Amino acid sequence: MYIEISYWFKNKILFCFFSSWEVFVEAASTEDETEREAAMYQAISGLALPNRDTLAYIILHLKCVADHKDKNKMDMDNLSKVMGPTIVGYSSSDPTAILSEAEDHRQLMQTLLNISDE
Repeated sequence: MYIEISYWFKNKILFCFFSSWEVFVEAASTEDETEREAAMYQAISGLALPNRDTLAYIILHLKCVADHKDKNKMDMDNLSKVMGPTIVGYSSSDPTAILSEAEDHRQLMQTLLNISDE
């Protein structure tokens, strides 16, 4: 299942395109929690409506997966590490950038998974 989802994301939709990748990472790295959430909402609002809706659906699904962490061993931190690169993408195709962005993926996915469901 993960391979199919990964293929679909990589070949059909990437939510954070090269042009907005830095905006999402910057929003997720904001120190103040209130400012971080506001910056993330602003970044999300910049997405095309179909991408924004799909992102919301995927995040809600991943939250449901995390709610059953006692059975599936996938808490929000694990989901952030595993799904981050697939959902968020990379800032460039440079291999050194790809390796150095693991923490950015984790932090960004943690922020997305922790924002309000509303």
